Amino acid sequence: DGDREAVALLRQARLYRQASTGLGYAYELGRGVEKDATEARRFYTEGTGPEDPAMAVHVARMLRDGVGGPKDPAGALRLFRRAAAGNNADGIAGVGFAYLDGSGVAIERTKGLAWLNAAADSGQLEAMAALARAALDQRPADPRTAYRWLALLVRRAPPDHPGQMGDSRQLTAVRRC
Repeated sequence: DGDREAVALLRQARLYRQASTGLGYAYELGRGVEKDATEARRFYTEGTGPEDPAMAVHVARMLRDGVGGPKDPAGALRLFRRAAAGNNADGIAGVGFAYLDGSGVAIERTKGLAWLNAAADSGQLEAMAALARAALDQRPADPRTAYRWLALLVRRAPPDHPGQMGDSRQLTAVRRC
């Protein structure tokens, strides 16, 4: 089977970061090997270099969520910061959420919202949704800001995106505030 042959070649070429990333992918999806989140995380971690901010975000999420091993909020934050340094919007948002949640760092709402603003300005959809929620949760609530972020989210999100509203009900509810 072609997947098994590819995995065998990747194992031989493990000294190269891309090969380790390929092995992580194989283990994550069960392509040519049994699915194994622990092995996926190990190979992805070996293959994550400073030149690949998107992979840094992927591994950071695994560390943050405890996929394939124990949760490692400090390690996740380190990788989110690396991705953010490469102007990766998901990395920037990851740093922002870490500050809001106190994941690997002390809770600092102002810093978290600043990072989320930067991520949302770069098109990161979850950051837009979080900023809309934050605008409604603050006292006094700021429905205009919430509406602005939600409107932008609805325009930018693909129809099947998990953060997509699907219709304008939430925008109408915010407009009534």
